Amino acid sequence: LVWYGLEAPRVTTVILNSVTNRKKAVDFLRLFEQVNCFMDRDKAGIECFERMVRVDKLNAVDYSGIYEGYKDFNEFLTTSR
Repeated sequence: LVWYGLEAPRVTTVILNSVTNRKKAVDFLRLFEQVNCFMDRDKAGIECFERMVRVDKLNAVDYSGIYEGYKDFNEFLTTSR
């Protein structure tokens, strides 16, 4: 929301506070045409995204390139301002 200058999301938003929650969220995420992902840029985040695409067959889009060079979006936001 900070990055996009919004007070509230314009689309349904699901926050997985751990990649281990992926399986719990998959059935709900399948309800959507596209899933925009802002995963951590570490091994666990990369593997989780890949599983969402290959295993779960979600139309997932990786947006972590926005914060390339940082571990996650929060680190990017707090150090790039």
